[in-house]
Amino acid sequence: MRTLTFLLVLTAFSANAQDLPVIWEELIASDWAGDESGIDQRRLELPDLYTSITWYSRYPNHYAGDGTVASAELGELITNNHIETIVNNLKVIKNDEKTLELQNEFFDRVREVPGN
Repeated sequence: MRTLTFLLVLTAFSANAQDLPVIWEELIASDWAGDESGIDQRRLELPDLYTSITWYSRYPNHYAGDGTVASAELGELITNNHIETIVNNLKVIKNDEKTLELQNEFFDRVREVPGN
């Protein structure tokens, strides 16, 4: 379960193969890293669109990046940066009062439109 959760978090950050070794280095088969291409195949030309098949069209091996250059140090640096960004964003969100104010203003104005 931990591995799945970790991979889901990395997926949320559009992580590449080289980002993986930071937490569970023993789960990474680094000797396999060069066996399959992690290069974007660019097989679907839909500019500015993301469909349910976009990831597969780009990475048919379900592997993005170059795992041969992976290191625990790089993964830790990237992961710590993501964590810091999330923490900072949560602080901003918790202290934000303007978004709710604007949202309420918007819905109040919509209710005033004739026919609503």
